[in-house]
Amino acid sequence: MSSQTHDPQEGVAAWVPQWDLSNFIDFYPLPTWLYNASRDLGCEVDVASTRFVVRGLVLGAVEFTTAVLTKIGMKPQGLGASTSTESFIAADTWQDVARIATQDRWRVSNLNEDDKEDIRISKWTNEHFADFAAWLVEDKDMTQSFHCTTSIVWCDACNDDLSSPSTPTAAPVVAYTCGICDRGDFDVCHECYVDKGTRCPKAYDCFLRANIGLWYEHNDEDLRELRSAATRGSADRFYKSLRATTNCRTWFASTTGYVGSTSHTTQRGDVVCVLFGARVPFMLRPEPDSRYRLIGDCYVDGMMDGKAVDMWEAGELKLEEFTLC
Repeated sequence: MSSQTHDPQEGVAAWVPQWDLSNFIDFYPLPTWLYNASRDLGCEVDVASTRFVVRGLVLGAVEFTTAVLTKIGMKPQGLGASTSTESFIAADTWQDVARIATQDRWRVSNLNEDDKEDIRISKWTNEHFADFAAWLVEDKDMTQSFHCTTSIVWCDACNDDLSSPSTPTAAPVVAYTCGICDRGDFDVCHECYVDKGTRCPKAYDCFLRANIGLWYEHNDEDLRELRSAATRGSADRFYKSLRATTNCRTWFASTTGYVGSTSHTTQRGDVVCVLFGARVPFMLRPEPDSRYRLIGDCYVDGMMDGKAVDMWEAGELKLEEFTLC
C-alpha cells in the first residue's frame, strides 16, 4: 500500500510502500494480470537521476467523486450524504452498472477467495448480470427506492454497525475514516468522533466519507428484467466480487466523461493517467512545485485494454512526463 494522500512521514515519497502499517489492511489493488491499460509499452526511468520521472497519457482530471452509482434516468435521493458532491454516476443499463461496480471482473467460483479465479466479463455478460440481479433483489422490497450499500462499515470505537452489505438505506451511510493508521482503515461514527472526540490510534486526521453503493429506483420494466435474470444467478458470488472492487473505494467521473472507481482518498482535480509500463491506470495529484503525488490505482471503464494507446497513436492524446514526489 502506498502512502497515498496522507503521508505521516515528511520527506517520504508517495510511491514508497508504507511499512509502518503493522496490521492487515483490508484493501484490494486491481489485479494487474487482468488488464493491460498501457499495452505493454515499457517504463523508462533514469535510475541515476535524483528525480523519479515517468511517462504516460492523461485521460482527464477528476470532476467529482460520489458514493452513488445508478442507471440513467433515475434520481437518487439524499445525495448530501455523499459529502464531496451532490452528483452521481448514471450508466446506460443495469448491465453497465454491474460491470462498473465489479471493475469488469467476474468471480467464477463461489468458494475460492483468490482473485486469480476472476475473469473479464466480456464473454460472460449474461451470467455476470444474473449474479448482479440476484444480489440486488435478494431479501429486498423492490417496490421501494433505496441505496444499496456494498460493504461492511462499523465504528471502531463503539463497535456499532453503521452499514451492512446489500442493506437498503435511504441515503449513503457516512463515517469518519483514516486511511493510514495502524488499523489500515479506521472508521468511527459521528457521535464518537464529534461528540466524544475519538481519534484513530496514531492520532492522524480523519476525513468524512460515504459508504459507496448502488441506487435503485422502482419501475415495473426494470423490476421484471432484474427478477427474471436473478433466477439464474448467485447473489453470494456477486458479493464476493464486490468485496474486492468496492472496499476503500469511491466512484469518480472525469472532466472528459470517463467513469470508474478509485481510492477513497481521491479528490477533485486529481489526474487520471495511463502510465507507460503500468497495466492499470493511476491517480496522480498535482503539487504546487509541478510534481505529482501518487494516490493509487484506479479502474476507468472502457480504458483497461490499451484504448489510451490507440488514442495516442491516432493523435488524440499526447505523451507527457510526470515527476513523482
